[in-house]
Amino acid sequence: MKNRLLVPVEWLGIALAMMLMPILPHRLLLVVCDFVSFVMYRLDRRGRIRALFNLRIITGRVSPTCNIYRLDVDAASYDPTSREEKIIRRSYRNMSRTIGHLVWTSFMARRRAAAVGIMSSEGKELLARNRPAITVSAHLGCWEILSQLAFLEGHQMMSVAKDIGTNSMTRLLMRARRSIGQEIVPAKGAFKVLMNGIRNGRSLGLLVDQHVDPQDGGVWVRFLDRMIPVSVAPAFFSAKSGATIITAWSRPLKSGHYRCEILSHYTSSDARDVWAMTQRCANDIEAVVRRHPSCWVLNYNYFSNVPTEADFAALAKRTKPSFVPRPPREVVYHVRSGFEDKIHYRLLRDLSARTDDWPLRLTVFVTNAAMREVVERNCQFAVSRFADVNCEVEPSAERHPRIAVIIPGYNVERFLPQCLDSLLAQTCPVDIFCCNDGSTDGTGRILDEYAARYSRVHALHHPNRGMSATYNRLLDELPSEYEFVGIVDSDDYVHPEMYDSLLSAMVSAGADVAECGIASVSEADVQPAGTTVAHLTDPHHTIDDMSVYWLRKTAPAGWISKWNKLYRRAAIGNLRFRIGLDYEDDFFFATEVNAKIKRKVIVSDRFYAYRRNPNSLNGKINFRKYVASAALRLRLSCETFFVTGNVPPRLRTGWLADLTKDAYRMLVRKNLKKNADPALRRELFFKAGEEIRQLAKDFGLSRRGLSPVQRLVFDCCVRGRYVLASLLVRIT
Repeated sequence: MKNRLLVPVEWLGIALAMMLMPILPHRLLLVVCDFVSFVMYRLDRRGRIRALFNLRIITGRVSPTCNIYRLDVDAASYDPTSREEKIIRRSYRNMSRTIGHLVWTSFMARRRAAAVGIMSSEGKELLARNRPAITVSAHLGCWEILSQLAFLEGHQMMSVAKDIGTNSMTRLLMRARRSIGQEIVPAKGAFKVLMNGIRNGRSLGLLVDQHVDPQDGGVWVRFLDRMIPVSVAPAFFSAKSGATIITAWSRPLKSGHYRCEILSHYTSSDARDVWAMTQRCANDIEAVVRRHPSCWVLNYNYFSNVPTEADFAALAKRTKPSFVPRPPREVVYHVRSGFEDKIHYRLLRDLSARTDDWPLRLTVFVTNAAMREVVERNCQFAVSRFADVNCEVEPSAERHPRIAVIIPGYNVERFLPQCLDSLLAQTCPVDIFCCNDGSTDGTGRILDEYAARYSRVHALHHPNRGMSATYNRLLDELPSEYEFVGIVDSDDYVHPEMYDSLLSAMVSAGADVAECGIASVSEADVQPAGTTVAHLTDPHHTIDDMSVYWLRKTAPAGWISKWNKLYRRAAIGNLRFRIGLDYEDDFFFATEVNAKIKRKVIVSDRFYAYRRNPNSLNGKINFRKYVASAALRLRLSCETFFVTGNVPPRLRTGWLADLTKDAYRMLVRKNLKKNADPALRRELFFKAGEEIRQLAKDFGLSRRGLSPVQRLVFDCCVRGRYVLASLLVRIT
């Protein structure tokens, strides 16, 4: 009864929108859509709960063994974290803007679609090369804009229409979709019409959802670690017609526009295996959903098709065994002497912060038999509150992973004791190798005193050679038995659990590098050694595509730094720091390491305390060396990732846009904004212009990604217009 009453209200709202929205200017349209999204967020409790449920499926807080098909929306509570609430608010804004643009582009459709939609250069090239084509998208971003942009690129598009609400409501929406000129085919009997159309040279725009009933042509595939039925239509039409499948989505931008990004493209030979092709399309959509959950969580509410045992068995034959429910996870703790009475606090904190309901098997290693009884008692007290947790206490393994932490030191007598104390307080054993780089203060004396008192501290000395040379000596002379290496700056300090947590995350994820967050502390804000800086409970994030990571979309603060990480020794190998660079030595080392490794895991906790020391090397900027180093950094980034093909084609446009932002920030803005020497500022401005012109010639660097003012400054730098560029930077 309630749904029947809502139909006239929805029809009236859509009818009013069809009359009023097309006459609004674009900026006012965005204001109206944002206001509507705010109201809907407040009123739509069921939608918020379903969006939160979907979001937690994406982030892993709902385990794969949970029954997702029986969500009682009315009985469920809405208890998001601040980050989850922000994503859900954004999802309402994205949905409101999508519907608003659908109505707005029904008037002067071609001109308005071209105004709000941006087709990537890769997309234009693919569409020009493949006629006809089968474009595949999902309810992500503005899903209507993809077919409209393909039509503007010269493709005669055909799309399938489904009935929505009443007949009048369906006619209203179909009229909006037909306004640009694409052909809309009713769902009933669409197969023959679409097949005839594609054989006659027309392209198909298919909107594929993850809830197509198997009786209507859906097959079970893996999606978000679950079984979801997806239509085989793209694979079927491609195999029959020979057309190329292009998976894409329209990404909403802050400006209210949409950038159409190509995910993948497949030939008709790929589509011969219908199931494999359908799974590939689902994988492309899943990758976007995981990176941009706000574009999906509100649009999807159809966990309605329940797989049978036969469906599970059929999918198990096609997929890897990893789809079956996971066995209990194993987590290892190491307890040093003196921490026997504190282990239960750590266990209670970690177990209470779990975001999943998978079984857990804990193994606690103790350094000697005398402390075993106390540790066992404390561990049993902690795990007794959790029925799915099993804990065993064992003596330390004969071959414990060896961790070495290397530290270069130059004139840091004020900070070195705190740094060494925080490393000696680690909950897992680490050996410290510190090299005094010809300090003129008491750094060498302090280092020798610690080496005499603690067997795990090893002191080295040499005349001043610079930081990079000191790092290289430490790496060259590091004994071969150390499997893992950490790097710490001598004026920083770390949390006692940092390396234990990084090691556990690295081993469990099978990663080559583990990275934690950082917290910045000033020289005047010195905290006691070993105090926690900021403890979070977000789940670990594993990265398998390092080119995506290099776009800085998934990294915490300190993404290129060398010191908030734990490396496998094999991941470093023969890589060394570049001699003669006073700036950005982190970046060159990180670039070469990340290009070499296969997987990285990010721990969200801010275990590393980075001290903003005005007397450090980075605190005193030599702009001449900085600009030269920054130019070399940009070139190395392109040569290591872009030229070698490590950046997938679908990411090339965004990668170059990110590179342009870096070039503007480092070569142009920082010099004009911070350099106090007028003559040097002018000289480096023209030097930056030469570097940018060379980068554009060698790698296709353009103005993409910059704001209008930044583009103007960028052009001034390229053309040598110093006065105008300097004025614009100083007033903005």
